[in-house]
Amino acid sequence: MSGRDIGTTPDFTTELLPSHAKNIGMLELNNPKALNALTLDMVRALNSVLSTWQALPPPDNLAATYMFGRPKVVEGGYHKPVFCAGGDVKSVYLNGKNTQGKHGWGVPGLETADFFREEYTINHMIATQYERTGIPQISIWDGIVMGGGVGLSIHGKYRIATQNTMFAMPETGIGLFPDVGGLWALSRLSSYKGMGTYLALTGERVHGMDCVKIGLATHYMSSQLLEDLKSVLVNSSVKGESGKPFDAASILANFHETKYKNWNDKSVDYSTFSKAHLIEKAFHNKESVQHIIDTLVEMKESPEDGAVGSVHFALETLNTLRKKSPTSLKVTFEGLKRSLYCDNIGEDLQMEYRLSQGFMRPGSDFYEGVRALLIDRDHKPKWNPANLSDVTPDMVETYFQALGENEWQIPTYTQSNL
Repeated sequence: MSGRDIGTTPDFTTELLPSHAKNIGMLELNNPKALNALTLDMVRALNSVLSTWQALPPPDNLAATYMFGRPKVVEGGYHKPVFCAGGDVKSVYLNGKNTQGKHGWGVPGLETADFFREEYTINHMIATQYERTGIPQISIWDGIVMGGGVGLSIHGKYRIATQNTMFAMPETGIGLFPDVGGLWALSRLSSYKGMGTYLALTGERVHGMDCVKIGLATHYMSSQLLEDLKSVLVNSSVKGESGKPFDAASILANFHETKYKNWNDKSVDYSTFSKAHLIEKAFHNKESVQHIIDTLVEMKESPEDGAVGSVHFALETLNTLRKKSPTSLKVTFEGLKRSLYCDNIGEDLQMEYRLSQGFMRPGSDFYEGVRALLIDRDHKPKWNPANLSDVTPDMVETYFQALGENEWQIPTYTQSNL
């Protein structure tokens, strides 16, 4: 281990454990009791650490950053894998409920503004890290990857799924939308048509190698090999020690392709990938959320060739969509379309910040969704409006309005603030 001082930042928190192993920067998310949920303290610590690491001059400059989560300890001493279950929306909810009436929404200094503003800055820093610095980020999706955890990793160069991976963007179920650059990432899942729209609206969980097949993750390997992978990366990170320049792509390809190139492994869950043709039919090239629902109803009532799978998929998906916030569904659908016109991740995150602050307004479905799921836990949200038809285009448009002096500004980077 290096003796370099990399943990004593002004925003230090024990919920993030940064360290160096030769020329690999290790970032361990350490909030296991909350499934490594991302807090504002963690966001600020990440900003300090990454800014410092990205600016290190030779020979201390990093070869790569390696992000992983501390497992959750459950009864019996068993360690359950978890990367990051999302952002700390409960804290944002409590902050918003306590301050909205007095201060309004989107006011700098309130956590309802600061959390999203600073989180999106980290998302942008990670998304542009490789292009700016040549330092690839390697994220280990060993366990739950949702919401804020997606934002910390999906924009990085490499994402490794394991047999424990469970990926989801379930925000429409709490009256929000797939943020942290989720609209950017999901709208660009081009290998399987309609897949991004399906995942964004339904919050469907994607497991294991399915993440690679769909294009969410870049590699798959058994969790039992992760320590071996880490050792190889660390030992290869200093030029001259191995006689070869550091090559993360080749190292990851060796672990992925050599040992796990058999895509027919029956132990891997292919459920989402196996529905790709049905997802395309229901979600691709649709004009509206209502058009999607109408298509699903048609699939249920008139399945092609009497296909039982089509009927089951349609019933299951209709049931899922009917539980989501109608406002969230329509705003998310529109956001996916607009994201495709963004030239870069910064423009997308600026749009998403506007959306986030729209959902922080008094009376928003976000507060009702978090109440029903995380506060009272009755799982019976009373959405307002309760029906898709009552969410008008003008209502959707208010979420996309510019915020003036409260706008999230796309970061610029100099040598001192890389």
